[in-house]
Amino acid sequence: MRKLFIILAVAVLFIAAACSGSFIDPGMMDQPGGGFSGGKGPGGDSSGSEPKTKPVTPTGVTASAQSSNSIKISWPAVSGASGYYVYKSTNANGQYNKSGTVTDTSYTDTGLNPNTTYYYKVSAYNSIGESSQSANVSAKTPSQSSNTYTITFNVNGGTGTPPAQITTNAGSSKNLPAGNGLSKPNYTFGGWNTKTDGTGTNYNAGASYTATGNVTLYAKWTYNGQGGENNPKPLTANNWINDEIKSDTPNKEIWYSFTVKSGTTYYVWWNDRVPNTGGDGSKTLNVRVDASYSGGSSIFTNVDAAWTAPQQFTPNSNGTVKLRVYPNTSTNAGTFAIVFSTTNTRP
Repeated sequence: MRKLFIILAVAVLFIAAACSGSFIDPGMMDQPGGGFSGGKGPGGDSSGSEPKTKPVTPTGVTASAQSSNSIKISWPAVSGASGYYVYKSTNANGQYNKSGTVTDTSYTDTGLNPNTTYYYKVSAYNSIGESSQSANVSAKTPSQSSNTYTITFNVNGGTGTPPAQITTNAGSSKNLPAGNGLSKPNYTFGGWNTKTDGTGTNYNAGASYTATGNVTLYAKWTYNGQGGENNPKPLTANNWINDEIKSDTPNKEIWYSFTVKSGTTYYVWWNDRVPNTGGDGSKTLNVRVDASYSGGSSIFTNVDAAWTAPQQFTPNSNGTVKLRVYPNTSTNAGTFAIVFSTTNTRP
């Protein structure tokens, strides 16, 4: 009788729910956002951090041909966006169809026709919705027969007329020009770099360069004043030198040098902002250090810390070693100290 009573009670509850229009389909109990599971619904976020508005329209969109059948579209990140839709057309004012969906801030459209202009728009989306489409940008794929690229040169803060553009076929190499006629006070022309700040790939004047797309190369300028690569500050064994990279320090780096003897082991320490592992906490700038012989061969590069454990090396010939100190993070100004010794005990 007890079991019969329970069964009847459950039946009454379901009939009442049906009559009130709130009947729950048992098949929905395990669906996202359904039943009593408490899960997140479509586009929801159980963390409670989901956006409240859809993202704004992307700006700064660019397009450039990468080959006779591909174009790369790039844009700055949009705050609050989960991803982006890329739309394409062969008519600036025509119908734009979705070409790709990405979470990155660039998209390479492939399988295109040679010698054809393509137009692109980009929108941003999140769980709330999609932004309006950006203004259109365009790029033209080169002809299949030529598949040419253009190398453009930028004086990068110097004066003088930059070398003329070089047009080259895909897979062909060209010798890069010298910096004839280019100048910058207190600097020496040092070749070309793929980035304005000199942190990209370096190419000497006259070096062979094979383009894989349209590219701009920037003049690399080497500072001639004290502390520059051509005029490093001298270091003396066991004597710490306290120094500072300021907002106006050329290239945001300082160079040092000291002489070495073949077969002697040398130890290099530096003191920076990071307590314990990086320094004693008295300095304000976190730095990295490169070391090389004056002939150019590397000893170590991009080392973050050498306070508790020094960087050591043993040269196989007499000569000069150069140390380059530069900021480790976007905080690019502050104090630090550096020293070397021939004993494995920090001075």
